[in-house]
Amino acid sequence: MIPQDIQKEVDKSAGNQGMYFKVLLGLIVLTLLTLGQPFVISADIAGTMTIQLIIAFLKTCLIVGYYMHLKYENIVTISLVSFAVAILVIMFGLTYMDYFYIYGLDWFAGA
Repeated sequence: MIPQDIQKEVDKSAGNQGMYFKVLLGLIVLTLLTLGQPFVISADIAGTMTIQLIIAFLKTCLIVGYYMHLKYENIVTISLVSFAVAILVIMFGLTYMDYFYIYGLDWFAGA
């Protein structure tokens, strides 16, 4: 026998299949945009990387929000995930600062 609170959650999520399909279509469109972007919008390497990172961020938000169910979680869970992402961004930032200190910013010029 399934407890009633779990059964209510199962019943509520059963009606969201259309929403999951729309999110899947959005992810497919964003993936196609990621693949076609260098051919459609010809930019230098820094511009292409910026556009690709923005598209990747949008796909990450869709996956984390809907497929990992963070959209429906309480504030404590969202805060913990946000804190982990902030630590990751800080670590990447420190790594890039070290890289640019050693090699300079010529990497963006395409040299």
